[in-house]
Amino acid sequence: MGTAVLTFILPEDQHDNPIMYSYYWKYPAVRDWMNSTQSSQSVSSDTLSPILHDGQWQCMVGNLIGNGTISQVDITANAIPSTLQDLKDTTILVNETLNTSCSFTAKPVSTITWIYNMSEEPDPTIFSVESTDRSDGPYTITSSTISDINRKKTTSGYYICKAENIVGEMMTRTMTLNIQCPPSPPSALRLLDIKAVSITIHWTAGFNGGLEQWFTVLYQAEGFAIQHEDEVNSRPDISLGDVVINKTILPNTEYLIQIKATNYFKDDAVVYGGSVTFRTLVKAVFIDDPEITLLDNTAEIHFLISGPLTHIIEQNCVKDTNICDEANITVPNDSKHIWPLRQCVIFDFTVEVILADAEAR
Repeated sequence: MGTAVLTFILPEDQHDNPIMYSYYWKYPAVRDWMNSTQSSQSVSSDTLSPILHDGQWQCMVGNLIGNGTISQVDITANAIPSTLQDLKDTTILVNETLNTSCSFTAKPVSTITWIYNMSEEPDPTIFSVESTDRSDGPYTITSSTISDINRKKTTSGYYICKAENIVGEMMTRTMTLNIQCPPSPPSALRLLDIKAVSITIHWTAGFNGGLEQWFTVLYQAEGFAIQHEDEVNSRPDISLGDVVINKTILPNTEYLIQIKATNYFKDDAVVYGGSVTFRTLVKAVFIDDPEITLLDNTAEIHFLISGPLTHIIEQNCVKDTNICDEANITVPNDSKHIWPLRQCVIFDFTVEVILADAEAR
């Protein structure tokens, strides 16, 4: 810690003395001489470092023939700050108080400042800093504690504690402060596609609160009190992309869809994003007279349907019986189907509209 250095240099006429020298040092608090080094005649000086005590120091050099001393030298032994209590990475919850400390020993006393994000001091409207000093022999131990006085504005980041006196400065390691909180509500919820058996939705995830988050899709049909939930695993990217709800969508029914985000903050924090309400509609549908082409043992039936459809069902039944052939046909509306013919019977051909498209509002 000490930075003072005291060097004794022999006179030039003593440099070639063939007898080994011994060097001794003394300061007023010690009555006896302290042996420093023994060296050959080729060494013409001796240095004592570090010097930890103030006072009048003397150096004595001697050999088998005799001793010699120099006059007293007044020394003030200062020391650059040295870290006693370092910083360490800290994680707090958003409703907890930040309270962390650092301490240094130095001579003379050091002044401690805090640095936020490598370049600035913490905002005094958010943080409170208190420092205390206590003696430790010739040194002074200075401790500093930083705490937040406005928890709502405390921000994550990097914090450093720096001590400085007339000799120099010393800094602690960088502390990373992580603040964990409930997730932010998801946003930009929208419907990308609505089909008879599924809905494709899209949203943008909010801040995860410093913890892993996941999402749950809630949807409720008109007239049903129970909400159905599908859990969606969290993803590292901000936009979660497309998620498909695989449920049968009823015609002329209102649906409510909502997204909730959850993380492990306290007792599982839950926030809800915006919701989307939409109603499926059945539009007017007109089926033109089918065009029937008779072949050897089949009938090719071609018909046009006006109005947007999801899918339809065709039935070809023997008249006045329950003997039917049935086929599911998806869009396009311009449909052509070939049916096998039974000889000597009359057929009824029908087209049933199952579900028209859906509109969101």
